[in-house]
Amino acid sequence: MTYPIIDITESETEYLLSIPPSEKERAKTIKGYQWDSNRRVWVYPRTGRNFDALIGEFGNDLVKVKITKPVRVIEDQSPEGTSSVKAKLDEVTKVLDVIVKTGETSRDTQLRTLQTNLETRDQYIAELQVHIKGLQQQLEAKTNEANNLLSEFSLLKKDLETIRIAAAKQATPIKPPSEVFEEQLKCIAIELLGRNSQYAKQIEQMQIGSTFAVEAGRSLERRLRHLLNVGKETSLHDLITQARDSDILEQQDFHLAQIIRVQRNMMAHPQEGADESTFRARSLMAFFALTLLMHELDAYEKFNWANGH
Repeated sequence: MTYPIIDITESETEYLLSIPPSEKERAKTIKGYQWDSNRRVWVYPRTGRNFDALIGEFGNDLVKVKITKPVRVIEDQSPEGTSSVKAKLDEVTKVLDVIVKTGETSRDTQLRTLQTNLETRDQYIAELQVHIKGLQQQLEAKTNEANNLLSEFSLLKKDLETIRIAAAKQATPIKPPSEVFEEQLKCIAIELLGRNSQYAKQIEQMQIGSTFAVEAGRSLERRLRHLLNVGKETSLHDLITQARDSDILEQQDFHLAQIIRVQRNMMAHPQEGADESTFRARSLMAFFALTLLMHELDAYEKFNWANGH
């Protein structure tokens, strides 16, 4: 069975929706619906709300819009409005009298009906024009509000520039965030090692840049050569292994040393396609590993000194 396309018609009091059964859930989204099994249509009261809802839901599916929106008559309770209504009623009465007296034809009656419909449509258009005027006034108010906000923003921008200029004239220059961050890192390391640590004194002279891992590797090599009493020909890998075998480095210290060595190698001998954006983070990893390792090596040397080794 082939179902008809979507179509909407109207009577004086109802809107009649013809729709395939597969689309019935859409028909139920509009309030006041009723299924008429005899006419096989969905029936809705002919109201302005239902007109808007039907066109909103099915307007794009209609070949032609055959329904109209009921006109809402606005009653005018003012003396002028009452007089106007009375005058129109008088005109209607006169027309009816003429029809009765002269036997006016049905064609003339249809013309007058059309005239009345046109007047009703004109009234509806007038209501829309009033509504549009209200929207235009709201738009004008919002535009003025936006202009006021832009003016306030401009003033705040000028105030900010004034503050910036005043700050630039201060005797103490404002340090960049990266420099402040580096000083904070050094303070953390020195607090752990103590001011008297030889490595703490070196830290104050270091720059924790993207190549710090290379410098960290050199510092670890010098410290392990001193503790192992070996020459410069020994590689960092062998120094770390010998320090572990000599119990200078415990297992966790051995891992810290390996972190420094690996990061040093990646900085000193970067592979093709290496992501340079990670160098800064790798240097920070080497910095913390070296700080913790130097702290453990300081403790190792103090213990040996205290026990006469």
